[in-house]
Amino acid sequence: MNYISKIIMNSLYGRFGMTDTFSDIEIIDNKELKLEDFKGEIEEIIDFDNHKLLKLKNNRSLSMDLNDSTEIHNVNIAIAAAVTAYARIHMSQFKNNPALPNLYYTDTDSLYFDGPLPQHFISPSELGKLKLEGVYDRAVFLAPKVYALKIDEEEVIKIKGLTKDAIKNNNITIDSLEFLLNKDYKLSLNKISGLKI
Repeated sequence: MNYISKIIMNSLYGRFGMTDTFSDIEIIDNKELKLEDFKGEIEEIIDFDNHKLLKLKNNRSLSMDLNDSTEIHNVNIAIAAAVTAYARIHMSQFKNNPALPNLYYTDTDSLYFDGPLPQHFISPSELGKLKLEGVYDRAVFLAPKVYALKIDEEEVIKIKGLTKDAIKNNNITIDSLEFLLNKDYKLSLNKISGLKI
């Protein structure tokens, strides 16, 4: 139940900031399908036994005039912006705070320190508090969403744009990422080996 609540909280506010103009979907029996009826409109075709699901381009033109009340959109950029701004304000108490351990890396919803935080910041279930995900012996932070963590023989490597398979197939380790701290070292990656299909 906690997981479902977290997913709803983390995705609901983003829905307010997204466009509400979706592609049209048609499910048509293979015997009745005439592709020429959808000339230039089809974005994608998916086979389902005796039917095809057609994802069609949305050709409706939208009026962006604020005074035109003929269209109603379920969008509110202010809600999405306010939620993310409040999250940044909440996370700012952990940055450049001399009362806390040294902060090495932070992302939207995570922080990496070189020591433990005071207990009043930590709770595995209380809303607004931090959850301790792990304590690592070694870490390398290269760029946003590019880092590696190690405890004993277990390594956690995150590189934006690469799947776990691509990281494994390219033999990327915490040691190889640590070499990138030297300005003369380069790492070549084969991204194709990790594409999701």
